[in-house]
Amino acid sequence: MTDPMVQAILDLKDRIKTPVEGDNPLIVRIKLFLAILAYTKLLKKQLETATQEKERWEAEVFTLMFNEDIQNLKIDDKLVYRKVEPYPSILEEKDFFEFLEETGNDGIIKRTIHPKTLKGWYDSYIELNKDNEEAIAELEPLLKVFEKKSVGVRKA
Repeated sequence: MTDPMVQAILDLKDRIKTPVEGDNPLIVRIKLFLAILAYTKLLKKQLETATQEKERWEAEVFTLMFNEDIQNLKIDDKLVYRKVEPYPSILEEKDFFEFLEETGNDGIIKRTIHPKTLKGWYDSYIELNKDNEEAIAELEPLLKVFEKKSVGVRKA
């Protein structure tokens, strides 16, 4: 038995392949897009719920294995083992970078700009210079700009 949302999507895809008389091709495609959008939202919510459940059980299994001093355990054809991985974060960037330089480890330092920060700056720069083609043209050899095209949906 097929999920009703999946069936609705399949039915709309069939209507695109074999249109029904009087169908507006754009309207049918928009309805398909909206059905896929709704299904995607449902799947994301289900994935979020499943991930939370997995994390809860993982923490419980880790704690039980730790309390019983079990490093690993073979279950069926799987080896289940405790794992502890450090994920450091920098408290004082300037001091830490100096430490890396002093110890000869500064090769790991990379000058970067987070993509969302760059996008925010770019949007602002373009808005501020919308009447200055020369200022905007200066960016052409410096930045590659990808324009994501999408369709917005909100309550009417």
